[in-house]
Amino acid sequence: MALAMPPINAFPVLWLCFPILYLAVDIAKSKKQAFLFGCVFGIGYFVAGLYWITFALFVDLAEWWWLIPFALLLAPMILAIYIGIFAVLTFQIFKYFQGVGRVLLFVTLWSVISYLQGHLFTGFPWNLSGYAWSGSLSMLQNLSWLGIYGLTLITVLCATLPVIWLSNANLATKRASIIISIMIPLLMWSWGSWRLSNAGETELHSDTILRIVQGGIPQKEKWLEEKQIDNLDIYLNYSNLPAEKKPTHIIWPETALTIDISKYTKAGEYIRKNLPKDTIFLTGNIHQNENGFYNSLMIMDVNSGHRSYYDKSHLVPFGEYMPFRNLLSFGALGAAISGLEDFQKGDGPYTVAFKDTPTFSPLICYEVIFPETVTSRERPEWLLNVTNDGWYGKTSGPYQHFAFSRARAIEQGLPLVRIAGTGISAIIDAYGRILAYLPLGVGGTIDHALPKSIKETMYALYQSIVFWMLNLSLVVFSLFLRCFLKKNR
Repeated sequence: MALAMPPINAFPVLWLCFPILYLAVDIAKSKKQAFLFGCVFGIGYFVAGLYWITFALFVDLAEWWWLIPFALLLAPMILAIYIGIFAVLTFQIFKYFQGVGRVLLFVTLWSVISYLQGHLFTGFPWNLSGYAWSGSLSMLQNLSWLGIYGLTLITVLCATLPVIWLSNANLATKRASIIISIMIPLLMWSWGSWRLSNAGETELHSDTILRIVQGGIPQKEKWLEEKQIDNLDIYLNYSNLPAEKKPTHIIWPETALTIDISKYTKAGEYIRKNLPKDTIFLTGNIHQNENGFYNSLMIMDVNSGHRSYYDKSHLVPFGEYMPFRNLLSFGALGAAISGLEDFQKGDGPYTVAFKDTPTFSPLICYEVIFPETVTSRERPEWLLNVTNDGWYGKTSGPYQHFAFSRARAIEQGLPLVRIAGTGISAIIDAYGRILAYLPLGVGGTIDHALPKSIKETMYALYQSIVFWMLNLSLVVFSLFLRCFLKKNR
């Protein structure tokens, strides 16, 4: 099933995988066996889909080699529990429902469990089934009203319906299940194509010219003390390249600035002196105050030196802070993490207004994968995502992260500007169209005017209400079928 996710996007495999999972639960002899089947399915899916996490340890393999089995298996085993619980609940429901009703409730449970995966324990909505359509911009237009959770529900429904052919339903119902399974995606694709054809050319803020700087610095060299000045000069040299139209904003990726210039003022003066004048400078930065360290986005007026910070609010467990630190203070793992200080949590999301810059919502790293928290109540004019995917090399991880980021632009009807340390960087309009692009593993710049937003989408206005209404409809229809069949018998 991981083949359906970016960068492969082989979505037809879902029409094989979900029926197999359905049949596995159907033949289970007990709740324990159903849970086991679900967990095995989940471990296979998440190991194949999240293997790239282990590549972060290869940056310092001599120090962290012993953690590779934990990184490879622990996260997939934890996430697989969600599918194990799904299988147990499905097993119980199968006792009371037959045929179409079973399939509809199977779909409802999967979509609700996916939603919980994205919210419980800080959430991790990675590789949701709806992302299988990442290779089709037309299909992705349905995010504008469904959101990723709603698109997941529709995708799983269509992929699971063919299993009715193996039930004792009548021939007409079996044929209908196949037709609906194919026709719904075709209709959604057609609507998405129509939406794109009527979108017209992307409107631009002609007075806001962005220069995106992708350093392309290997992660192994990023934090080496002897490389700090060289790395900084790489970014400054890219920032000063000649341009057809002078940039108004220079944007560097997450932690591109590895020192806190409020503490090291001479470094701050050096950076200001070597950046183009009359520009606004934005960069990822490790920032410190009396409360501790923050993974931040700094925005600074180069001429005056006036600056402001956005502090990352959705931190990565085990990456930026250690959950249950007191409970993990023993043994080899405890010794490894005891010297690592947790980052502090910011107050986001919020909309930034800075001088004449169009208002924007800053998103650091994987904050962009959480669809309901990419903006505050005050709607911004664009989304800014700074990230550093250099930890994961040329694996599927950076491609997945880029695809999920792009989905937020379509959901919100807002352009997305994405800057990654080693790629993938891009400027994406409010329909998800890529206007400019820097691939993975290279250094370079993008100069482009900021795209304009479009009218608020249905998803931006109502978020997951459509998703919950669809779930409710499937439950009600399942109950109706059960009562109808019972009466018929």
